[in-house]
Amino acid sequence: MLENAVISLLVTLSSFSRCGAPLPIVPTEHEGEKTHGSTIRGDILAGPTVDLSIEATRRIRPTIVRRDFSGSIVRASAQPGRDALDAMDAARGIYALNDAERKALERVSAARSAAFDALLSKNYRGIFALQNVSARITSAQLLVRIGAMSDLVRVLLSFKPYFDRGVFLDEFERADGVRATTVAHARELERRYFDTLVREAQVAQSGAQTGGQTDRTEFAIRTRLDLEHVGMLLKEAIEAKIAFAAAEFEVFARTLDLSGTQAEQVRTALTPLFLAKLTGDDSPAMQRDAYREVYALLEPQQRRAFLDFAAKQRSLRAAK
Repeated sequence: MLENAVISLLVTLSSFSRCGAPLPIVPTEHEGEKTHGSTIRGDILAGPTVDLSIEATRRIRPTIVRRDFSGSIVRASAQPGRDALDAMDAARGIYALNDAERKALERVSAARSAAFDALLSKNYRGIFALQNVSARITSAQLLVRIGAMSDLVRVLLSFKPYFDRGVFLDEFERADGVRATTVAHARELERRYFDTLVREAQVAQSGAQTGGQTDRTEFAIRTRLDLEHVGMLLKEAIEAKIAFAAAEFEVFARTLDLSGTQAEQVRTALTPLFLAKLTGDDSPAMQRDAYREVYALLEPQQRRAFLDFAAKQRSLRAAK
């Protein structure tokens, strides 16, 4: 019971610490006991009392500006607007979301993820072409730089339907039951976050910022942040797909009872097929070749389980 109470308290406190604001501390309810002219609290071992009332939480100001131990800003997710809403809800009080807004938050998140994933699946080939785009953009050869920018613009245009939806808070604002004050608070948190990133970058470039160069530098910084935002969206979406594939492989490995060595060999054999599926370059022949390679790595009893697995996969594809 005591352990559960401690865990519950730690969870509550952590929700406040994520907001980057101090906890409101109030005196305990018990009157002190006087002994030899000094005041001793009756609950001296209990520690401070945390006031979780609405009045106290009004003083908690949420933020999505986080810093690590070195003082550097910890970047928010690819959806800073969602981060802002989460921080507000964790802060409670006047910033807390109502039930309709929490449901809208989940609906918007799911809808945006589905829309982005659909475009991602159609454009993997172009995305993979960006793997060395940073080096190409800074190349000494003009044609190489032009080619890199062309690839980058092509990918950005392929995601235009997603960007036309607006940022996260734009779509959240259009959802039913969302209050204007909630959106205004969240936009302010998001603005402070990006303004902080810009200021930090300007400080780093302070030697080059003189006179009228400041505005142009800020524009360049915000443009770079926009591009980084796109990169984060892609990175998070691809990592999610890889994580899903990894989870599926773990199920596959357990089903076939693969040894550690076999698991690595099978993973190596299937990786080219997985990458080809991402870019839409896979074919029945490629899958057959990969499955034959896997089959050769298995023991007799594992081969039977593998054939059952392959048959189920064919049935699932036929059902689609």
